Amino acid sequence: MKRACGREQPASRSQRVPAPQPLHFREVIELSREEVFEVCGRLALAHRALARAGDTSAAVELAWVFDLMERRVVG
Repeated sequence: MKRACGREQPASRSQRVPAPQPLHFREVIELSREEVFEVCGRLALAHRALARAGDTSAAVELAWVFDLMERRVVG
């Protein structure tokens, strides 16, 4: 779209981003041991980085996700 001065007018949000589609989750998710190990390792690294950076609330949230994964995997 052109404005009267000849510059491009930014596209509206509806023109740039398609509408989100509804998500349909599986009842059970299967992960390999390697995938679980990778996820837990990355969560631990992110937790430490956030804690060192002083973002304790985000670090606590990641620790919660790590604990959840650990409880589900270990039993």
